[in-house]
Amino acid sequence: MLTPVLIVIFSGASAGFCYAASRWSCRAAATACGFCESLPDHEFSPAPWGLFDRQHHCHQSVALWQPLFGAVLTALAMIAPAPASSLWMGGVVSVMAVAGMIDYHEGILPDFLIHPLLFGGLLVSVAAHPFCDAFDSALGCGLGWFGSSLIANVMKSVKGGNPLGEGDTKAIAAVGAWFGIWGIFHTLCVAVPLMLIVLSMGALRRHQHNSVAGGRFGPYLAIGAALLPYWQR
Repeated sequence: MLTPVLIVIFSGASAGFCYAASRWSCRAAATACGFCESLPDHEFSPAPWGLFDRQHHCHQSVALWQPLFGAVLTALAMIAPAPASSLWMGGVVSVMAVAGMIDYHEGILPDFLIHPLLFGGLLVSVAAHPFCDAFDSALGCGLGWFGSSLIANVMKSVKGGNPLGEGDTKAIAAVGAWFGIWGIFHTLCVAVPLMLIVLSMGALRRHQHNSVAGGRFGPYLAIGAALLPYWQR
């Protein structure tokens, strides 16, 4: 069984990386915006706990829940009842949480995190298979990538929107590379309903059907991945 010290170390590191990613993303977004670039640092202050309280897309700061997001998800993943794979689980969820925070702020899941996560899952499944064997890993990765791409293209042609970006597709494939086909299924069973609930709350509070940050899929994928071990209880 993992010692509390390891869980604290992993959770603290995840919180630190989520804070750094959020702060970097906030400043990058503000630098690209003529309105926000002129504001001093102390004016980057939306409601600390609000998903829906930003009046301007780039007028944002690092809220308290964002580093807590990484710490809590990593701790949840590591205290799950599969001690042999808890370290792998903590590492995967930490990377997904950091990528999710960048997605929340910038609307993109960065390749410099998602690509190593995807190929790392394939390699680890061949060498150590902590969650699934090499065949399930390759099958989950391929079906996750092509299946989500197909769904996105169909929905785009029918409704004209773009519900899944290329980064979301790669992140789903990365989940498949680590956890196989059933891992994708269980992750999406948490991520999709949770996103719909948040979007519904945003629509009620803002009287609109599109909440920009609330509709970004990366954070929900991280939550779904963190809860994967609990499906096995």
